[in-house]
Amino acid sequence: MTATTVDTALRVEPGPNSVQIWSQQIFSGSEPNTLREFLARAFSVEEVEGFELQPSAAYGRIRYRARSSPASIWKKLSRALRGIAVSANGSNGNTKAKREALDVGAVYLHSVSDAALHVTRVGSTLTTWHVKKRTGKSLLLSHPLLRGNRELHFRLEEELAAILGVQSFQASTLTGSVSIRYDANQLSDARVVLLLEKAWPRLLSGIAAPPSRRRFAAAGGVLGLAFTGQFLVPAIRPIAVLGAAVYSSPNAVAAARDLKRGSIGLPALYTTGLFFMLYTGLPFTAGLFATLSQLWPNLANDKLVRSQRRLFAEQRRRPAWVRLQRADGVEAEVHIDDVQRDDLVLVRRGETVPVDGVVVEGLAAVVDPAAVGCRIRDLSQGDRVLAGSVLRDGSLSVRAQRAGAATLARTVDAALPHAAIVDMPSAVEVERIANRNARPALALSLANLFFTRTLPLSQVLIRPDYATAPRLSVQLSGLHAIAQGFAQGVVFKRPAALDHLASADVFIIDDSADLARPLLSVSAVETVSGVNKQLLLQYALSAPQHTGAEQSQALRSAAQDAGVEPLNVLAARFAGVSRYRDAAGRAIEVVSGAYLQSNKINVPKRFAPRGEVGVLRPLWVLRDGDLIGKVAFARKGEAIGVSLVKAIKAHVPSARIVYASRAKDADAQALAASVGIETVYAGLTPSQKAELVRGTPRATVWIGDGTPDASQESLRASTVSISLAAYGAADDDAADVLLGEAGAEHLTSALSLAREHAKRLARDYRTVYSVNLLGVAGAVVARVTSLQVGLLSNAGTWLVYARHARALDKLAAEAESTRTRLTRALHP
Repeated sequence: MTATTVDTALRVEPGPNSVQIWSQQIFSGSEPNTLREFLARAFSVEEVEGFELQPSAAYGRIRYRARSSPASIWKKLSRALRGIAVSANGSNGNTKAKREALDVGAVYLHSVSDAALHVTRVGSTLTTWHVKKRTGKSLLLSHPLLRGNRELHFRLEEELAAILGVQSFQASTLTGSVSIRYDANQLSDARVVLLLEKAWPRLLSGIAAPPSRRRFAAAGGVLGLAFTGQFLVPAIRPIAVLGAAVYSSPNAVAAARDLKRGSIGLPALYTTGLFFMLYTGLPFTAGLFATLSQLWPNLANDKLVRSQRRLFAEQRRRPAWVRLQRADGVEAEVHIDDVQRDDLVLVRRGETVPVDGVVVEGLAAVVDPAAVGCRIRDLSQGDRVLAGSVLRDGSLSVRAQRAGAATLARTVDAALPHAAIVDMPSAVEVERIANRNARPALALSLANLFFTRTLPLSQVLIRPDYATAPRLSVQLSGLHAIAQGFAQGVVFKRPAALDHLASADVFIIDDSADLARPLLSVSAVETVSGVNKQLLLQYALSAPQHTGAEQSQALRSAAQDAGVEPLNVLAARFAGVSRYRDAAGRAIEVVSGAYLQSNKINVPKRFAPRGEVGVLRPLWVLRDGDLIGKVAFARKGEAIGVSLVKAIKAHVPSARIVYASRAKDADAQALAASVGIETVYAGLTPSQKAELVRGTPRATVWIGDGTPDASQESLRASTVSISLAAYGAADDDAADVLLGEAGAEHLTSALSLAREHAKRLARDYRTVYSVNLLGVAGAVVARVTSLQVGLLSNAGTWLVYARHARALDKLAAEAESTRTRLTRALHP
């Protein structure tokens, strides 16, 4: 390699700071593994700092520090690229292990056919990101694809927001760089760049980014030109008018298209405003309101993005590295993508569970993912655990069932908005109403111009904006409802369900809902001699819940029946035990069976565990270290069908509730009557159930289990489908709304959220109409100008935006406060 080599297949030119190579086989081939092998061999020489690839020219350049005598590096490279191992000091030696230590599998080589690619090394990771600065706690990276690419910029920020351990970040499309600050206890430079390298498929073609800001920038340019031409340099006024006309020309094209179809709407209204501007030659007002009409959507999109990152932060952050326990007992740390089914995953206090699985060993107090209510509960052997649960105390060994993108957390995350919420019926209604309002406003404006031959009032009549505020209201209110539902354990997989639920009055309950299933209840309160049962129930009620929402609800119901109120105490929550002091200063502990066993606490035979599992596990109460009783649970409460019917009628008194069953008529009639349903269709096949749903003339809500194949046709036929299946089956659940096993409690939440969403939209419409009609009245009575009316209309838009922005900020602050409170409840 000491001289230029010429070959039809390979050409090499060494230099003082690089070696240039031309090879069709290596650099233009369709097999990326060949190039990866080349990179692994080249970077096995430790002096190599980088590699530049130009696939279109079949060209590669290996870079190293410039030196006066680079012959030793050429020799090492020659041997390495020929497959001869080279040791660090240049002598022959077996460095196969060294090459394998380099992580070349993550380098993204699938989209570089027309662009230069630069590969560098960070630790043992090869990456296409250029490291400009690193401190051990922060990284400054750059990449040419990031420069000027707003979609990539947005997806990169979403990706960074989901990496557990990333504390802050700032990306720039202008410089093509991103600054990242991270927790050195969880991440390293090499791990950060490896995660970003693995993210390239999602960065290049992932979630939809917010709308482009080019039109906003163009409107700002038109405004600046219009102001200059109208007020400062009259000579350029014609140019400013022309600029405003060009900017507004898409509306003229759309208006012509509408007229061809015999329709008149917003484009015609905007085109008339363009005509008035051209006639008067005063472009400033047109430029101002064009800019404002672009400002509000951009502000709303920014608020959506910032809010969803705060609201769903805990749901989206997942560990990328997992500790596995091998068969020989040795612990090994691997990337989440390398976890296989049935691997034994180790999770310790303060860590986030990375997989969906079953607890094999251990006891822990965890905060569940927000998708299941964000509650503290105990986990011990045999319990199911979901990715995203945070161990606040204790440790677990978990047998992995699903990892990475297959987990429930990722399924739920896919249903949560990242930016604009699409396919909302209320958004379609906004456009319909705005176009309907445009016609009378346009007619009045033109009639005034025809009869009075004056422009001012005609301009005023078309100035109010009836579309912008309702548009952003749909988006911001929709995010508010989805986030509230998420915090309460209701997952809206299809946001359109919010609009449909608000007006639905026909509910078809499928027999897959298992209406006869009893709800959880307190079956017994057992105490030692001298301890009142109400007091024991009060002790249990006052402690943070141990097994989840159902047990907590059962305790609250039993306490209400007994007239018991919880104590006002500050409880500390540990694995399997809640501790606090009562009013007399006595130490109270509410514990689980697993805690009793692990701490070898003596339990009288009549209080001993009897093999209960899940939510049926009792709670034991200790006072000053002595066992004083237990609270037992059983499924003996009212049937879930009763609570479902009560929930529906409480929100929709006029609702028509129908029971659709495959059972015999007599059995179906008896079950329906027991829960309060009058209309029953029995003996139905899955196809007949779907036909029943389709045959309902009004918007129909289907309620049942959304996972079986037999339910799918009915799901598709309904206006809204609601599933009562366990959250663990969410990836197979095709329903629009997931309630989980909490059932009626979450159905109440879903119906309430939909109606509150509808109320917010109606309130915003009232605001918009009041302000706009006030402006028009002011123009008629007090000769208010078109500019003043437009500004008043935008003040109404600001009021709508500010109201929603405050509400979202408050909701995000509450979500963050809840996470902090749950953490402090464990260790106050």
